[in-house]
Amino acid sequence: MMEEQIVYETISQEELKYGTNNTKFLEISRKKAPDNNEFIAIAKGYYNQKGEKKYKTTVGFPIDKKLIDFIINGIQKAQEKEEQPAEEPQELEEEPEEEQQLQ
Repeated sequence: MMEEQIVYETISQEELKYGTNNTKFLEISRKKAPDNNEFIAIAKGYYNQKGEKKYKTTVGFPIDKKLIDFIINGIQKAQEKEEQPAEEPQELEEEPEEEQQLQ
């Protein structure tokens, strides 16, 4: 028994090609489901030898300002950590042993 494929309407789409010879892509799009609910989809994939897009992973989430701000801020914070020089591991200071007095 074949399942019916759901078709989503793409309202807008941005794409960035990257990798060796631009063979990979990252795509951010706004889509509309058959029930008219709109959502954001972030997809990653590659181009095969025929130049066709092949999707590897997609994540979708509702259009919600709080959620979008969280994603944007999280990416910016991760990037900031990448740009900062790596911290050198700190050595733990050994606490001095209490001197025992002989009585």
